[in-house]
Amino acid sequence: MFFILDHKETGFGQQLKSNATEKGIKTIYLTSQDIVHDILLDYRLTDHDEKFLIRAGNFEFSSEDIFGAYCGLNNFWPDLWPGFSSTDAQYAAQETYALWLAMLSSLTCRVINKPALDTLAGSLLSVTETLFLGHKHGLDIPLTLVLESGQTASALINDHSSVEYTDLGNKPWAAEKQDNKPESSHALNANHCRITEVVSGKLVFITQVGDRFFSCTKNGKDAAVPIDILIPDKVYAGLRSLQKVLNLNMAEYYFRISKDQSWIFSGYGRVPEQSVKAYGKEIIDYIVNYAIGNGGK
Repeated sequence: MFFILDHKETGFGQQLKSNATEKGIKTIYLTSQDIVHDILLDYRLTDHDEKFLIRAGNFEFSSEDIFGAYCGLNNFWPDLWPGFSSTDAQYAAQETYALWLAMLSSLTCRVINKPALDTLAGSLLSVTETLFLGHKHGLDIPLTLVLESGQTASALINDHSSVEYTDLGNKPWAAEKQDNKPESSHALNANHCRITEVVSGKLVFITQVGDRFFSCTKNGKDAAVPIDILIPDKVYAGLRSLQKVLNLNMAEYYFRISKDQSWIFSGYGRVPEQSVKAYGKEIIDYIVNYAIGNGGK
């Protein structure tokens, strides 16, 4: 059985489900809403065994029935328990997260992507952490500075028009937004901020699933299309080691090829959005086969 978890039903999750179903594989797709309100769950942990049993409607299955899984669910939000007090809802969300962290970690089959300590859907790092790791693993990155306030950044903003400004004190880092048009008013902001060089050049997305790579770009109509391009050995090596450290087995990485043909790394996503648009069923088929243990064949 192929097991899919998501915060809500997504196009990517639906494509995985449809592909697995076409192969004749029993597939279960659960959202966070389903998990909290519509299933019965029995989780057992002993000195000799660890397994769980789920009843969804009239269907019942155990962890031993699962031979491939994909998790796109980061965590559980307190608003899933509208009848609880704020304190109780937060507690329920934390306990449910801890339970599913244990359950997903107990699976002996291949999981895309394995849970991290702070997210069930695999490692999700801030921009600063991501660029630091990329540089550490041999990838070229844009100039990035974290500064103590907008005032200290104002001179750089005024002198260099091709930069992004990010207010680091405004929202949690996962929700931060870059401002591609920095304004002089940022000088009045007392929050820490990040200034990142905007690199011009050809945009390339490289998705790594297991040991296979899929590459694509955007055409003149802003549509993702496959690309036949020689990727430098340095980039291949950097991505392999970076993905290993992130403990991911599927991720899409973002690059710009600068005028001097340098491949500048700017980040990653755990869902290969552009590669799926470019390759369609080919990459979905590979991901499902990889998840169920066929190595993409």
